[in-house]
Amino acid sequence: MGLALRPRHRARPHHHGRNTGRHRPHRDRPRPGEAPVTRVPPVIIEEHPVADSAAEPYALTTGPDGALWFTLVHSGRIGRFVPGREPTSHRLAPDSGPTVITPGPDGALWFTEHKADRIGRITTDGVIDEFDLPTPGCGPFGIAAGPDGALWTALEIGALARVTPADSTT
Repeated sequence: MGLALRPRHRARPHHHGRNTGRHRPHRDRPRPGEAPVTRVPPVIIEEHPVADSAAEPYALTTGPDGALWFTLVHSGRIGRFVPGREPTSHRLAPDSGPTVITPGPDGALWFTEHKADRIGRITTDGVIDEFDLPTPGCGPFGIAAGPDGALWTALEIGALARVTPADSTT
């Protein structure tokens, strides 16, 4: 069941001038030079359990198969969820610490294994490959597909690493 929420609005700043101390009614039309007032529709938020809270779902992306793919950082798993269906997950080493996940240029999903200093790749069929990074203790965290056909990951050691899929043309 979803919960409909209305956005919280910040208090409008008080007018300092001849109307100080008096309430100014809300205006629907802006004065010249002011931004227009916008109406925000209600938002519906639904929760879908995909794991126990100890597994800690962390990052989430849409895969090339249209499913939601996510990392379970504390249980060392990559999960897949399609609304209306049961979630599934794929096991990695329990202490790998998968954090961020992104679609890659090769049709697979790529993720970082922060604690294991690896980059992982999972196909939509659940086939997993893992690649050790050259620097121990580098702590890969974020990962994104770059405009050059490679994947880029941010490392805790103050560097970026470029990962080129083997079937890439670059």
